Amino acid sequence: MKKHFSDASLKLKKIYNIDVVDDILLGKKDRVFLYANISDKTQITLHLISNHFTLIGLDDVESMPIETILSHIDFDNRYAEVAGIKTYKKFIYDSFYNFDQDMNFTFPIIYKNKRTWINFDGFKVEKNPNIFAIFASNISKLMEK
Repeated sequence: MKKHFSDASLKLKKIYNIDVVDDILLGKKDRVFLYANISDKTQITLHLISNHFTLIGLDDVESMPIETILSHIDFDNRYAEVAGIKTYKKFIYDSFYNFDQDMNFTFPIIYKNKRTWINFDGFKVEKNPNIFAIFASNISKLMEK
């Protein structure tokens, strides 16, 4: 994996003047990169790696407890309608707190009278299983079509 990364990094920089980290990995402007220490499952806080929480409809802060995000879920959506609010709520909470598998789920929040659809995609960091890396993307344009 490292060989391909190094080779691709050099080629992209030389031929296209593209930096793999800045232009590709961190280049998507509607995505927030986060991490969480999951050693204490009762108090999980999401910490910024890049971009800012405002991209996903929240305040501009350095870190945010998962509970803060969960408190703003808008259960008036088609997913909740089809599954039932109780089942949908359980799915979201279970998805956010099941750190034994990769995470990938979507829900809308309403914060300061604005609705934002967020997709969360995450995984446990192999080097330290107490750290969970998360990509949170604003997919409102896609979901509101």
